Amino acid sequence: MLGSLHSATEKNRIVPDIEWNKTTWTRNVPHAFKSFDIDNYGDHWGKVEETPHLINFRDRFLLPFVSPEVRALEIGSGGGRWTEYLRVCNSLVCVDVNEVMLDLVRERFAEQDNLDFVLTEGTDLPGVADSSIDLIFSHDVFVHVDPLEVFDYLAEIRRVITDKGTVVIHYADQDKVGAQKNKGFARNNPRLMRALIEHSGFEIVDEDSNIFNHSSVARFEPR
Repeated sequence: MLGSLHSATEKNRIVPDIEWNKTTWTRNVPHAFKSFDIDNYGDHWGKVEETPHLINFRDRFLLPFVSPEVRALEIGSGGGRWTEYLRVCNSLVCVDVNEVMLDLVRERFAEQDNLDFVLTEGTDLPGVADSSIDLIFSHDVFVHVDPLEVFDYLAEIRRVITDKGTVVIHYADQDKVGAQKNKGFARNNPRLMRALIEHSGFEIVDEDSNIFNHSSVARFEPR
C-alpha cells in the first residue's frame, strides 16, 4: 500500500517542501514583528491562553502528557508558543529547520537549563539518541510538510521514541476548505496520515478533525 502512496504523492509533489519551509519562515519573522503588536513570534496567530480552539487542543493533546519526569522533544519550536508548556518537562529538545527560530526560543527561555537545540535538515533528528524521548509534540509544522517528508520524519520519530512514548502531530487536512485555500498547506488528509503512521510502526490512540478548520490532529504510540 505504501508504495502506491509514495508514487501517488510524488506525482503531485508541490510546495511546501523542506526548502520552502527553510526560507519562508526565516523571511516571516521580521515581517511579523514589524506588522503585529506581539512580544513573541507566533502570537499573531493567537495566544494559546486566549484562543478557545488552542486551549481545547492544549488541554486534550498536550497538558495530560507533560510532567517533570518526561523527556520531551518539540518539532518546530517556532517562537516558543508551545515550548512554554513543554519546558516543565525533565528535558526538552527543541528542533527546527531555521536557526533564527532556535535563536528566538533560546532568548525567550534563556533562564532554562533543561533545553537543548537541534537544527534539522528537514526530516532528521541529529544527535538525538535512540529510544530516548517520552513525548514528541508538533503543532503548526506538519501542516506545511509534504507527505513523503512526513513519512521520512516518522521513521526518525520511531527511532527516538521510547516503547511507551507518545507522539502528537497536527497536520494539514485537504478534506477541509481551509486547507484547500492555503497554498502553503501540504497535500495531506486523515486517510493518508493514518496510513503513514500505521506503516511506520505506530498505533493511533486519539485523533480529532474538529478542533481546527484546516487541519487535524493525531496522537499515536509505538506498536
